[in-house]
Amino acid sequence: MVLADWLPQCLIAHEFARRLTARLARMIVRVRFVLRSLLVLGLVVIPPSLASAAIPGVSATINGPSPNPVPAGSTATANAQFSLAADTGPITVSIELQAPGGFGALRLDPAGTTSELTACVESGLAVTCDWDGESADSPQTLSVFLDVDPSVPPGTGANLAAIVTSATLPDTDVYATANISTNPPVGTTSLSGTVLTEGGLPVADACIFVLSSPLFVFQAITDSGGNWSLGDLPDTYSYVVAAVAPFQGSFGPCVNNGPPPVPGPGDLQPVFYDDIWIDLSDPALTGGQGDPYVFAVNAGATVLTSSTSGIDSCLTSAPPEANPRPLCTAQVTTTTTTTTTLVSTTTSAPDVDAGVTTTTVPDTLPFTGTSTTVLFVIGSLLIVFGAATLLAVRRSRLASDR
Repeated sequence: MVLADWLPQCLIAHEFARRLTARLARMIVRVRFVLRSLLVLGLVVIPPSLASAAIPGVSATINGPSPNPVPAGSTATANAQFSLAADTGPITVSIELQAPGGFGALRLDPAGTTSELTACVESGLAVTCDWDGESADSPQTLSVFLDVDPSVPPGTGANLAAIVTSATLPDTDVYATANISTNPPVGTTSLSGTVLTEGGLPVADACIFVLSSPLFVFQAITDSGGNWSLGDLPDTYSYVVAAVAPFQGSFGPCVNNGPPPVPGPGDLQPVFYDDIWIDLSDPALTGGQGDPYVFAVNAGATVLTSSTSGIDSCLTSAPPEANPRPLCTAQVTTTTTTTTTLVSTTTSAPDVDAGVTTTTVPDTLPFTGTSTTVLFVIGSLLIVFGAATLLAVRRSRLASDR
């Protein structure tokens, strides 16, 4: 067979190999996206989850996004902080939006981006900057705006990834991820309750986290009376409620970059409703390694599926191993005392042994202070007057009979 006969077959084989290689590359990209998507979801504003890094000494965290969930058609903010333990040489740092098509676009926030990050480029799905990789400049912050498209349906999720690329290493590595989603559908379900502490005292500014399935985190803060409420919740979701002592987070009261702070001994301990202690240090709950709703249910939290009031939580300083945990209801003791007043001229000495004072009732009425002679004279006159009157009446009747 001559070369002219082999050439078409070679071309066909080459084209087949090129297409197969391109398809495998696309599959690898999709698999990486799915794997990155599974690295998200913590308790409050989804906490940063650190990934293993191929560039020695490099680490990153993502702060935000905020707000989260974000309404469609609005803007969220986020930033990634990149740190170096040693000089790495020139590197590229970026924040990438990993989302379904049409979710939104990223823009650089120049005011929040530190000066050592230069030559920043916006591509819609990513913001990328250059850094000379000198540890003396560490850490550096890259800030972005995320403009969410108005057409994004409620409940749609996306990921933000902090990425570092080295000029001397061929691979690109994800160093941190965070999840963001659009607001869930509006429903008619409402939840409300009260947070108390020992003695039945209200806890003002306590942090309420309502975890749902499908997973969202709804938040409330108690008022001065310890009361809280949430409305317009989706009707088809299931809920568990967590109560945490007041704390000031990096984004304001009860809103932190990551999970709430772990309380120390003697501090008010967090609980799921109804009175189940929460281990805020467990990575299965707060480390982006699992579903917080499932964690709560497995721990024994009460599942709510419809509008519920009276969701009362008791925050005490009892240690985690306390079971059952102390009650916060005020203990009221009612004492009924019956007092009997006796008329007496004498009172005996107290019976010390019995602790009772005994009174003696006399056989005669007490002296009133009036002279008995006067009483006798008046009584006698009344008797005489009465007898004379009866006699006169009788005589009158006899005279009339005659």
